[in-house]
Amino acid sequence: MCIISKVLLEGGRKMASPSVNFVSIFTISACCIDLNEYNNRYTKLLEPQELIKAARFRFDSDKLRYLIARAMARLVLSQYAGVAPENLRFTKNDYGRPEIANSSYCKEKVRFNISYSKDIIVLAVAMNVDIGVDIEFVDENADFFLYTKGILSETELRYLTNMPSEARSLEFFKIWTLKEAYIKSRGLGLAIGLEKLSFLLSSEKISLCVEEDIDKNADSWGFFNLEIIPSYIISICVKKLVNRSSKILLISMTSLEDMMNFAGPMVKSSG
Repeated sequence: MCIISKVLLEGGRKMASPSVNFVSIFTISACCIDLNEYNNRYTKLLEPQELIKAARFRFDSDKLRYLIARAMARLVLSQYAGVAPENLRFTKNDYGRPEIANSSYCKEKVRFNISYSKDIIVLAVAMNVDIGVDIEFVDENADFFLYTKGILSETELRYLTNMPSEARSLEFFKIWTLKEAYIKSRGLGLAIGLEKLSFLLSSEKISLCVEEDIDKNADSWGFFNLEIIPSYIISICVKKLVNRSSKILLISMTSLEDMMNFAGPMVKSSG
């Protein structure tokens, strides 16, 4: 698996049809979207319970980020599922992983995952393979020792302790986001203790060391750290495809209009 392209989606540019050979990573910043503009144009895409949840946020910034994430998921996933954005229905497994309940596009299973940190929202989509994504803002001044309990294994703690102090923050957030992406891809939530996972990072590959009672096929996952947005780290975990290679397509959106353009006919057909 390899990263083949980074695309800036703007000016009505259309993307290729969804493919089982691509893992698509969509990003957007909440900074470029106004809450009033959103309310005027995009709330009609959401279900009542999504709007009720949005109304519970105390701060407008948190509310806007949630609303953008929901609209982003609907507009992008409509292209994969073959269902108009406002008609998409979602369900959750026993551990809270969201899934599309109604999909008519093809026999392939549409898998997706959403993550956000500060102003950046990330949506990962794949066909027929489990996927997880996590993003974190990298605070260079953070004392990672404050976060170690319940997150780092003893192996990871030794790895970070023995490296130069100026490199620790980035490496810590790489490990943390990898763990979050992995448990999201498994769809088991916090049923898997983060401290029970050990990630080994090198310039050539990322490896997961874990007891067999947690994952007998730990080598069947592909892991990636992406530093594509300044001061942020994005990590991806995706199930490796059998007998074929997969490619990662990075798609940067600059506005909700870009998402509307991506959805294209699915939005128009919805009236």
